[in-house]
Amino acid sequence: MNVPIDFDSISQMLTQADQEDRDFLYEYEVYSLLSRSGSETPPKCNFIPRGARPSDEELSAFPGDKTVLKIVSPTIIHKTEVGGVRIVKKETNAIRSAVRRMLYEVPENYTAWIQAQPHAAPAQYKGLSGEALTAAISRDLKGVLQVQL
Repeated sequence: MNVPIDFDSISQMLTQADQEDRDFLYEYEVYSLLSRSGSETPPKCNFIPRGARPSDEELSAFPGDKTVLKIVSPTIIHKTEVGGVRIVKKETNAIRSAVRRMLYEVPENYTAWIQAQPHAAPAQYKGLSGEALTAAISRDLKGVLQVQL
């Protein structure tokens, strides 16, 4: 199978990351890069930006009876340690509820993790603690990635 490479959209994606002063791609961007590069098997995923309300059709578009949700953040590397990965029933209300809980709970969990391991705190969080740290983490959350199980 010969799938054309979409150089223009790949360049746009990399330019966007550079304009946001990032030297990395988010997981959903990597999947997009794979797809635009002609890969035949990137995982099906749906990025749910913070504050968005995806349709029932979008949330239930993947096959299977469960879906994986992953927090999207430039600072949270080990998502599972802070409750940033969940497997939920592929029911729209369950997905929406889990997304809301993750956006609320992950900043609190990551705050506790950083306070227990201050040497491992990302540079932008050094010197912060308590509610100020939780608020900074919360502001950095980009949304949630829904991935086919």
